[in-house]
Amino acid sequence: MVTEVDADSPAGQKNIRPGDVITEVAQQKVTSADEVSAKLDAERKAGHKVVLLQVSRGGELTFIGVRLP
Repeated sequence: MVTEVDADSPAGQKNIRPGDVITEVAQQKVTSADEVSAKLDAERKAGHKVVLLQVSRGGELTFIGVRLP
């Protein structure tokens, strides 16, 4: 679950907000904050500039493309 978001960050610019639950990173299921961080790091190291997140907000699933810093 997202607990805080810097409004100026790539996630904040894509309207990811506290209370959202990230369920997938780059089309791979994640179940913890550590898994999210590890997947984002792996995507960055692979040279990817954007990652696709699946986010649950209020029971609704949506996909959000976020630029990697």
